[in-house]
Amino acid sequence: MIARLGYGLYWIGCELSALFLLAIGFLITGYSTDPAGTIGAAVFLTIAAALSWLIGKGLRYILAGN
Repeated sequence: MIARLGYGLYWIGCELSALFLLAIGFLITGYSTDPAGTIGAAVFLTIAAALSWLIGKGLRYILAGN
């Protein structure tokens, strides 16, 4: 049962990461009057995407054992 929780949390982390990356795509392709703010937001969203994926992967490793 705990392994299933690990896999579920891993997929939630992957989905959050994908949503952050999708937001980066919309942010970059959108029209912005502040390019410095756009770059800062893209960097923040990239870090958030990487952290959500790593946390999900770590929880899967701890709870499911692989």
